[in-house]
Amino acid sequence: MSNNIHRFAFTVAYPSRVNILQTNMSITPSAVLEDSKMKEDTVGAWDTGANHSVISSQLVQALNLKPIGITQVNGVHGKSSCNNYLIDMILPNQVIIQQVRVIESNSIPFGVLVGMDIIGLGDFTISNSENKTKFSFQIPSTHNTDYVAEIEEINKKNRPSQKYTTDDIRAYLAKRKKK
Repeated sequence: MSNNIHRFAFTVAYPSRVNILQTNMSITPSAVLEDSKMKEDTVGAWDTGANHSVISSQLVQALNLKPIGITQVNGVHGKSSCNNYLIDMILPNQVIIQQVRVIESNSIPFGVLVGMDIIGLGDFTISNSENKTKFSFQIPSTHNTDYVAEIEEINKKNRPSQKYTTDDIRAYLAKRKKK
């Protein structure tokens, strides 16, 4: 990847192991649709099982968002038609993602559910070292993470292939003969 590309990232460290990745964020109506100074601070939950990002009905009302379309959604509660909105997300560390098409839901307990449409824009990692969850995200993607290759390389360095001399082999055979 070219070094001329500007990268954006944030990391959230939790004091213990968590089952839900949450970040504080701000949501604004998309600047391409209207010149609004409205901004709402909220909590977003990151969900790799969601194809698209979702916004709560409460946040839609607070921002006075206007629908830009309707999407047929197949969710855990069956099929439904949901309004779509265009927003800008301001994530931790001022990571801004503009023109995000979100689907409205009145059944999410967060302001925003961040789905794979956003997660897939970059590198997304979770670690639980020392039983403390750390979550990091960057855009654009710059890493091709492969833990298997990394571990194999470490193991190779820690256990280099053993070289045996003739004397080593003779000593080994002599020990076996005595048994």
